[in-house]
Amino acid sequence: MMRFHRLQAAMLFEHERPSATASRAGRCFRTAADGRIALTRDWPALLRESYRAGRFAVQTRHASARLIKITDLGELALRAGGAIAVASDETGVLGFRFGSWGRAWGFLRSCECCGSPGRLEVRNRKGGEFLQFSALPVADPHSWSEYLAAVASSTVREGHALALEPATSAAAFELPRLRRASVRLPFHLEGLGTLLNAFGDEGLAICCTVSTADLLHRRDIVPRGVTEHAGILSAGEPGARVQLAWPAVQALALTSDVTGWSLHIVGADDAVLLTLSAAADPRASAAWRGALRTAFPGLR
Repeated sequence: MMRFHRLQAAMLFEHERPSATASRAGRCFRTAADGRIALTRDWPALLRESYRAGRFAVQTRHASARLIKITDLGELALRAGGAIAVASDETGVLGFRFGSWGRAWGFLRSCECCGSPGRLEVRNRKGGEFLQFSALPVADPHSWSEYLAAVASSTVREGHALALEPATSAAAFELPRLRRASVRLPFHLEGLGTLLNAFGDEGLAICCTVSTADLLHRRDIVPRGVTEHAGILSAGEPGARVQLAWPAVQALALTSDVTGWSLHIVGADDAVLLTLSAAADPRASAAWRGALRTAFPGLR
């Protein structure tokens, strides 16, 4: 039986709570009616200047899945003539595909659910919000304001032209399609939860990948404390989480390559919502192969 635990607000920031009341940043911005600050469309600069904010929560998403990691972007590697940027750390990779990016906004205000003093959001040309940076609750609001000041747009009128509410439907995100599969299986929530719990109980990571036309985020995450609430399956550890809107799932599919087996969680029209595969750690990799053999007899 799959174990479900009630999802607790701000679980990601379990060890990132402020110890004292932070002071307000002494800086003024010209904003839209809801307080949003229009930001530059120089996408490499938007990412590079994030060093001013230190560590923050990076959230990558589409309508049915998201990955969240507390990190900093570090050094960016530009590729394809500057159309792509890649950032990596010890647990994963972020690949930013600028061709479909549309508009970016910043905010300087406290979040009621987690205490973050500010955030930045990026939308694609269809209006879908696929990327968000959130300041940690312990962050100095002044540092976050310095970051926003460095990337604020000089064209305020243009920045405010976009609709204030982001598009949230699946149509706002272009997902990869499953081209082939060695095995196709029906989706069962209990089975996926059992697989995640098995790794969480052993303290072993699974590699989780979210990919859209806008970005690719691959992250090794230990799926502790699997939760389900209001149609959202969530698992992770302090500082990293994966979430899946499971009612959108229609099937599971297995593919194999030189790196081994990957389990794709597939939605309508064979859109790949989330991919699970072996983590880099050898113990986790061996456990992944064993878990798949148990779940799917006949695999080699």
